[in-house]
This record gives sequence, structure tokens and C-alpha cells, in this order.
Amino acid sequence: WTNHYHGSSTLVLRPNSTAEVSSILRYCHENYIAVVPQGGNTGLCGGATPLRDEIILSLEDLNVIHAIDKHSGILTCDAGCVLENLHGYANENGYLLPLDIGSK
Repeated sequence: WTNHYHGSSTLVLRPNSTAEVSSILRYCHENYIAVVPQGGNTGLCGGATPLRDEIILSLEDLNVIHAIDKHSGILTCDAGCVLENLHGYANENGYLLPLDIGSK
């Protein structure tokens, strides 16, 4: 949304499970295919921008917040969770998520 970073890719893959992520990454590794993972994809820092037609691995469907361990305070979630949703979940459960970046 900053309009600072522009990239392109001919393929976006949207796995629905960690097993699918593993299979995709195994195949790409064995065939020397570059991959750019994307989560919340705000584009604020440009870290998830494909530069040379890499495969985009969209993790947006892996967005389940599983739980907060009441004893340790550890929040377990999928890789595609949006930080703003994690902050809300933590706050609802009496915790503070100490990760705060401008892209949320």
C-alpha cells in the first residue's frame, strides 16, 4: 500500500496445510526454483516482493490462531496469521503481544 515496491510472478500457490507447504518447498528445492513466502502482505518493507519471477507462496489460508498457553503465555498460530488479529486475540486473553510493526 506504500506503492514503493513492485514485483511480478507468473505463479501463486495457496497451500491449505503444512504438508502442502512442505511438498511445495521440497519440489522447489529439488528443482532450484526460487520461492517468496507471503503472509499478511502489506508490502510496507518489501520483503515479500518477488524480484525475478519467483513462485509466490501465499500463506493467507494458513491463518488459524490455535491457543495461548495460560502458564507460559506462548501463542501458537499458523504462519499466515495477520499481526492485528494476533494482537486482538492476545488482548482478549489478558496478554500483550510484544511485536508491533507499522504494517499492522
